[in-house]
Amino acid sequence: MTEILRTPGLRLAAVEPPGVVADSVLFVVDEPSDSIHVVPLLHALRRQTHVNPVVIFTSAATRETFNDLALMGSVRLRPEQRTLDLGAHDPTERTSVALHAFGAILDEDLPAVVVLVGAGDATLAAALATAKAGVPILRLDGGMRAGDWSRPDEINRTLIDRLADTVLVSGPAEVRTLEHEGTLNSRVHEVGNLAVDLLDRWRRRAEERAVWSRIGVRPDDYALVVLERRENLADDERLNAIIEALAVTARTRPVVFAVPGWANPQFRRDGRAEQLRALGLLCVGPLSYVDLLSLKLRSAGVITDSITVQDELTALGRRSFTLADTAERVATVTDGTNVLIGHDPADLMLVDFDGAPAPEVAGDPIPLWDGCTGIRAADVLVSNYIFERALSVEV
Repeated sequence: MTEILRTPGLRLAAVEPPGVVADSVLFVVDEPSDSIHVVPLLHALRRQTHVNPVVIFTSAATRETFNDLALMGSVRLRPEQRTLDLGAHDPTERTSVALHAFGAILDEDLPAVVVLVGAGDATLAAALATAKAGVPILRLDGGMRAGDWSRPDEINRTLIDRLADTVLVSGPAEVRTLEHEGTLNSRVHEVGNLAVDLLDRWRRRAEERAVWSRIGVRPDDYALVVLERRENLADDERLNAIIEALAVTARTRPVVFAVPGWANPQFRRDGRAEQLRALGLLCVGPLSYVDLLSLKLRSAGVITDSITVQDELTALGRRSFTLADTAERVATVTDGTNVLIGHDPADLMLVDFDGAPAPEVAGDPIPLWDGCTGIRAADVLVSNYIFERALSVEV
């Protein structure tokens, strides 16, 4: 297996295996947050003339989020795209429909490798279809565990990791998890955190946007709420309990509730924005990646259930308060700024925003969270599935 590139600032050289046409690499994007990990890798691969990236989306919402990120800035990504209409909401039905859809895609043309990220039902279906077709799987952001098998995403991410031929992880804790589960060390590559690559790229733009001033709150004074999990936003009883707890915080400081795109239709239909305003909370969104990052940068702290938000706040040196008993990425708790407040919404009333670290004060950076993860991930992909494939054709 290839040696991991660890040099900050290193730029992957273009691979030009002679006499071989471009190999297609399928990227599956199931949830909107998956794009945050895929886009940095695609940026690192853009000079690889023998790599033909094809991005498969499982909904129009995921495609829209991806294109918002891919088309930002001067270097714009325009890979071939396909969108599946799964038309299923029950997890079992969605997995079944997705399995058939991905099987049909692989019947048309076998790619050199399929790249998977996240823990959605359609991602698991893609892993099953790919493994049955005998196509290699490269897993991004693997090895994360919450230790709770009652959660569907815990089941999904564990199975996807097991099916993968190559697993890229963010740090040593994930390496140990996979080793404990019996994954061969030769299949695991510690490359860093792809979400930090995107954050580093757009942090300055986010600071310039100063979204806090546009919505009428003072920097470093407001609490930001970024919830993404369906168990917290789609369950009416639990969501009401969360909102009531946040209303207590809103008596002493501004609370900004950022609604994710997938939940916006539900919030409109149920009059949630009006409920939030009546209780003294400010409801915003859906927001672009840069605008939401702008609010994260100058908040007193972020209440969240998102792994990506925990990663970002750790990289920024700002406190995140996670509505859960466990963290999938342990480093955000042991070496970062993530505080676990428990699963009970009532615990939100106990969050101490005044105890959060001062702006821009962070501990030692986590190794390999250096903005170069995309380059290291691209090196693993090209060396193992493009260059070796080209050499076998030449021989």
